[in-house]
Amino acid sequence: MNKKWTVGSLIPGMETVREMTDHAVITDHVAPAAAAPEKTAVEIRQGTVTCSFPVQTGVLLLDAALERGCGIQYKCRKGTCGACTVDVVSGSEHLSARNRAEQKKLGAAAKRLACQAVMK
Repeated sequence: MNKKWTVGSLIPGMETVREMTDHAVITDHVAPAAAAPEKTAVEIRQGTVTCSFPVQTGVLLLDAALERGCGIQYKCRKGTCGACTVDVVSGSEHLSARNRAEQKKLGAAAKRLACQAVMK
């Protein structure tokens, strides 16, 4: 009597299927892990700290970075101190246009205030 059973819910994407007979295990098949779908991401840098995270509509860059454990500096969260100034390495097309606080603080610099830039 042949039975098939699946083991392996401990490792996402990996399932072990064993074909059993009355006497012994005949073969082991390991299903390949499905490739994770590529998510659109924003990557920022502040000094020597670089952080990347998926685009989350309506979320501030600062909040996304802190949620991800990225140790960027910040202080006022109002756009006046400039402590959260970051370079956007990639994904700038997924950010809102500069608001008045960013324009006043940064001028024409190619940087963003993480406390003011919102992902769209």
